[in-house]
Amino acid sequence: FNSLSETAVFFIWDSIRYFSKHGNFETNLRYLKNIVENFSQKISILNLVSLNIEIGRLYREIDNYSEAKRILSRAEELYKSSNLPVNILARIYVAQAGVYDTLGAFSEAENIIKKALQIHILDYDKNFLTIASDYEILSVLYRKLSDFKQAEESGKKSLNMMIGRFGEHHINCASKYFTLGTLYADLARYKKSIGFLKKAHN
Repeated sequence: FNSLSETAVFFIWDSIRYFSKHGNFETNLRYLKNIVENFSQKISILNLVSLNIEIGRLYREIDNYSEAKRILSRAEELYKSSNLPVNILARIYVAQAGVYDTLGAFSEAENIIKKALQIHILDYDKNFLTIASDYEILSVLYRKLSDFKQAEESGKKSLNMMIGRFGEHHINCASKYFTLGTLYADLARYKKSIGFLKKAHN
């Protein structure tokens, strides 16, 4: 990698992210770490933060949670020393919340996602889909915390946003129907659960 330009480095990075979908996490992690180690002084702060977010996500995928937290904390430190847009900080928060969720630290994950949501709401139209996703994540976390009222409220917010923008049969509504369907199953509201899960499937 020693003589590669930043453009070439990030062509490789995008390729690695594509192949991550096929589960080659350790190989992809090795390549991304190589890029950071060799090019940290040559690439933009935005790309460096983005690389650290992706590396943290990969560490989570291979169950190395302490390293995932360390790398994402590093991404946050880099952000704080920059003048990057606040949405980048929200991306870091979402990745951190994912680690805490996987670890079963649901209250910590909830608090972090709420911080991301507060940032996303600052530009509602631009971040519309992300805000809906934040509410869906919160719904799942509240269900895991047995706060079913908040879980339902957040789930409905997410679903209603999608229905209002795309209509009730749009594919973007599917995961939202599923989230509420599983919640209603937990609450033994089986008729309602089946109705939502059918909509998710359709």
